[in-house]
Amino acid sequence: MMTYKTLTAFFLVIVSFVSCKRIENVPLPGSNNNHTTPLGPIVLQPLVISGNHVTLNWTKLDSSQISSYCIVKCTDTMLEEYPYIDTIVVSNTLNSYVDSMPFDQYAQYFVIAKQPGINYGLWPVSNKQTCVKAGPNTILMNPVNALYDKSSHYLYVFGTNNNIVLYDVFNKQILQQISTNATTMGHGDVGTYNGTRELYVPRYDGWIYIYDATTLSLIDQVNVGGDLWDVTYNNGVLFVSALEGNVSSYSRQTKTQISQKDIYLFAPRMKLIPGTNSKFWGLDEDNIVAFNISFDAMGNYDSTRQLSENSHYVGAQTFAVYADGSGFISGSKGNIFNSDLSFKSSLQSGNLTFTNFDLDDAGRVIYGAVYNNKIIQGYSMDNYQLSRTINTQGYPFNIFYDNGSVICLSTFYPNQQDNNLNPYCRVDQY
Repeated sequence: MMTYKTLTAFFLVIVSFVSCKRIENVPLPGSNNNHTTPLGPIVLQPLVISGNHVTLNWTKLDSSQISSYCIVKCTDTMLEEYPYIDTIVVSNTLNSYVDSMPFDQYAQYFVIAKQPGINYGLWPVSNKQTCVKAGPNTILMNPVNALYDKSSHYLYVFGTNNNIVLYDVFNKQILQQISTNATTMGHGDVGTYNGTRELYVPRYDGWIYIYDATTLSLIDQVNVGGDLWDVTYNNGVLFVSALEGNVSSYSRQTKTQISQKDIYLFAPRMKLIPGTNSKFWGLDEDNIVAFNISFDAMGNYDSTRQLSENSHYVGAQTFAVYADGSGFISGSKGNIFNSDLSFKSSLQSGNLTFTNFDLDDAGRVIYGAVYNNKIIQGYSMDNYQLSRTINTQGYPFNIFYDNGSVICLSTFYPNQQDNNLNPYCRVDQY
């Protein structure tokens, strides 16, 4: 671990590089008021990316009062956590620097002016600036949801800006991006109708927008009403839920309602039970109720069964079903439930927080995206013990298993606030 004394030893060098796990005893941006320091503030201008380099420009201070500038570079995650840092020491006569920027990389910088004889906590320190050099697997978007179609290997990413990005995972390229003009989008689905692959997107304005799944061109709309939260398509029927707690079914052909049932749950989300055409497991957004809901082959409502799960956390955002229809997994701690909704077991997660799950094709491994770490955990279905850990480039947001690989959509920060300020995500295969 590099200390303050070790760091200052390098300040006499005009340009030098130091890599370390953590740097202590350096002032942070905002840790002192630059406007009250005798030398005045250091203002780091927005970063300029050109080719494989990024240029930094900052306010030049009185060179007679400082010995050098130290550029602090974080290439991993939140600045405040100091996970991996490079320090770049430059002459006190400079106010710009050109740094190397490898393809598809994130970096965050700030600049410190070292004053001899002054406590480090009083050194002038600049604001921070962030840049992401986009590569073929980088998407300029802060994701709120994602949907993967195994038949085409296409990933649909839904952003906070209510845009949709169509990404070809195997060829690592963005095929299309559209603006939906929606206030909010719910959880969508992909299906085939009359030989055309379609993307179904529920919206808070009460409509389901239907897009061509290969081009994102709008081909149809269904007026349902209410704040739509979730849609599942199967055999010509759209099964829809709304925030208000009602579930309905609509004919894809006629776009008219088949049936409706109020189940009095907030924002219910449903997953089709494998091996059935119209039976679902569901969870509510309040994360306390699991339910079964059934329709007949024509889409007419049949029955509902609810089970309060106050003692075992469930989560509508973290919800994956077993391919054999024997149960599902949900919740930030990986709680596993039987087909009758009874609790079965939990993953050995410790302090990890899961945001998404998927299972391998054989149903032998459960993969969990760990959003408060940069890992994906694989657990054996036999005993729910950890069997594999995958280190990821970003913070896993959604994961999808496909043909021996885990597809991971990740963000550059572990929280929505910073992701909103720096809206980038990336797609990787592991």
